[in-house]
Amino acid sequence: MTTLDADTAFELVDRLGHAYALFDEATYDLASAVGLSSAELVAMVVLASMGSALSQSEWGRLQGVTRQRAHVVANALVQKGLVARTRVGRESQIALTVEGKRESRRLRANMGRAAQRRLGAMPTKQATQLHALLGALVETLEATRELDPG
Repeated sequence: MTTLDADTAFELVDRLGHAYALFDEATYDLASAVGLSSAELVAMVVLASMGSALSQSEWGRLQGVTRQRAHVVANALVQKGLVARTRVGRESQIALTVEGKRESRRLRANMGRAAQRRLGAMPTKQATQLHALLGALVETLEATRELDPG
């Protein structure tokens, strides 16, 4: 394992944040076109990618939001008929409705085309390397998420 110096680690996080902001612009445009907020679009993509119902707290964690924020987003998506909420003991389970599944497939295709347009100038080899590196990054962050941030 190689240890990054603090400056390099900061630069990495800064670049990821910048890339996220640039993609967030496209997400906002896609979401607005179908009457969703960016948060609702992300929430649907997360749920669709998992392929099954999730507890509301796990769903929020995967979106990177608090349980309370996940509750607010869930309420909005329930009102739009895109997700259903059921109680299982003390926890709420969230699942896509039939309409939600249809809409998530459409959103995924549109997001894929938007990403393709933005990433199309990147050579295939670099895009493949980036895909692998981002996968490794997610695995590392998941594995170290309980560590003290200080």
